Amino acid sequence: MPVAAEYNGMEALLEGELATTSGGCLALRWGEPATVTVIVTAPGTRLEGDSAVVMPGHESLTVGDTVALGGGFRNPDDWPENIALPAECDSETEVFFVNSGG
Repeated sequence: MPVAAEYNGMEALLEGELATTSGGCLALRWGEPATVTVIVTAPGTRLEGDSAVVMPGHESLTVGDTVALGGGFRNPDDWPENIALPAECDSETEVFFVNSGG
């Protein structure tokens, strides 16, 4: 799971359903028609089992929960060099970087 810097300067709000992609990457399903966006999570985020997500600043989360996450979109060509997206999460579209404050 890719992890963003503790504070990445982005303050947008993205609301939707916590989901996983076909490659097993954490994502958010939002909008009409539904868009699935891979998220780069805040430091300290971890998966427990198949569907439990522990994310700083949030209560216990489960895939399928509706959440509101603070952060911002970035194009994969414009990422910090120290963040690598696993091949399973590869996306040609923007991904959402989550701030640690959620």
